[in-house]
Amino acid sequence: MISELERRLEVLSGPNLTGLVLDITPHQLIPVKRLVEIFGDLFGVKVLTGTVVNMVSRRAIAYGGIVDTIRTGVVQARVLVVHACWKSSFAMLNVAGHGLCFAHILRELEGLFQCGLEKWARKLAELLSGAVHERNLARGRPLSPATMRAIADSYDRIVAEGFPVPRIIVAVAIEWPAGRDEAAQGIQSAAAPEGTS
Repeated sequence: MISELERRLEVLSGPNLTGLVLDITPHQLIPVKRLVEIFGDLFGVKVLTGTVVNMVSRRAIAYGGIVDTIRTGVVQARVLVVHACWKSSFAMLNVAGHGLCFAHILRELEGLFQCGLEKWARKLAELLSGAVHERNLARGRPLSPATMRAIADSYDRIVAEGFPVPRIIVAVAIEWPAGRDEAAQGIQSAAAPEGTS
């Protein structure tokens, strides 16, 4: 059986501690000061904030070349970049376009609904989920014009209902700037997001 001191030393050895720091700080968005408190609480050791900052900085420098290579490849390939609705996600220029992740759109809509003021948001989430489900059932065949028209008409009604506060619609409009016709085409060509069929 491993002693408490051996467990602490194992955790505090370079790669283990660095790996834990890199998972918790940038990926889980835990502030450095809070991470230091967590290490004290969990492992009974004091890790200096400067140590954590240095670990993250060294790894960022080490990964810098990889990030540049990926960025260059994306720009050269002119790919469609699919991401969340965050403003910073749209900062990548010279790409074929920006698409919004379906799961993130649903999350945004659910958040609006839970605020209690945006009842239309739940309806839009149900419409979009239903449309993707229909697309999945079609197994690669185009949806009928009547089905696409019904989806587009429902989309118009729901957007009109929520138009006084169209926060998510503004985000969707970035992907589909001309409105419902492009939304319908997006649904038609959408890949099936995991867990939505």
